[in-house]
Amino acid sequence: MDINIFIERRKSLKISQVKLCKDICTQSTLSKFENNGRIPSLTILSKLCERLGLSVDDLYRNSIATTTHMKSLLNKTESELMMENYSNTFKGLSEINADEIHNNALKMQYYYQRGLYEALTNGKLENAFYCFARILNDLDEKHQTIYTHLSYVGLGVFYFRLGMIDEASFFFEKVWNYIDLHKDETYQKNGINVYLRILTIIFIQRSFI
Repeated sequence: MDINIFIERRKSLKISQVKLCKDICTQSTLSKFENNGRIPSLTILSKLCERLGLSVDDLYRNSIATTTHMKSLLNKTESELMMENYSNTFKGLSEINADEIHNNALKMQYYYQRGLYEALTNGKLENAFYCFARILNDLDEKHQTIYTHLSYVGLGVFYFRLGMIDEASFFFEKVWNYIDLHKDETYQKNGINVYLRILTIIFIQRSFI
């Protein structure tokens, strides 16, 4: 779904969020849709689109191509990160605008890469912390994906850099427990980066423990 189509239409019509969502939903619901990609119920979305002279189907225009392109960029950047080619990682991340990512899995892939890059290259710790917080407190609140555990690794590095070894060990230990409990399930999952992500977790932890 290309949310930009929705946002651009609303702005071109000069309709505020407050006016658009009146009698349909709360402004918070609309804001979360436009800013965080949280899709409301189909009933609400249909009514909002209708008020803008759109259909829900219109929001899927070019979304497949956009998502495929973004996935390709992120996969390429992730490969550079895993190979510790940090200059290429920086270049790849610089070419990606997080606001243009409207798929939660791709958002998590972006934020984990950006956060880990900052943590591993002695970048700004506040940027790293923000990226991991986006995953843990927003995009993967139930902590059901591997991105949560990649974030734990990143936070371990974060606290290690601050000299807070006990805190770093806390997050590293959480990941070891995850790997021990789910290693068979995780290793069997399909996807070009799943196995490499597990190896990345192990390699980074061994480098800091």
